[in-house]
Amino acid sequence: LASSAAMTVLLSCAAFPLAILIGLAVAIGRLHGPAWLKPLVNWLMPRIGPRGLEFARARVEMKAIESILHLRRQAPARLKNMLPAHVWQLAARYGLHPTTTDGRGETPKRHQSR
Repeated sequence: LASSAAMTVLLSCAAFPLAILIGLAVAIGRLHGPAWLKPLVNWLMPRIGPRGLEFARARVEMKAIESILHLRRQAPARLKNMLPAHVWQLAARYGLHPTTTDGRGETPKRHQSR
């Protein structure tokens, strides 16, 4: 029984780094791989890639942050009208807050002096 438990622990410890290496290879292959590899990786990703609610949340947060950063660079005058309050709430977890240069004319509450 002890040898079976030890083997299970050993296989678990070996599987984690192997999964990371495979995931990294797939991600790199999908973006920077040769042309013949990209269709295979694109077919494989939906089958073994990330799924579920956490993945969806991460994508929504990533798009919110991309919107803020893009508008700050390309169209700062439009930022106030194009980003609703809930986008700022999502981005606040990552240290992005509306500033006076964003056209909101306010400072985030947690940064106000008391």
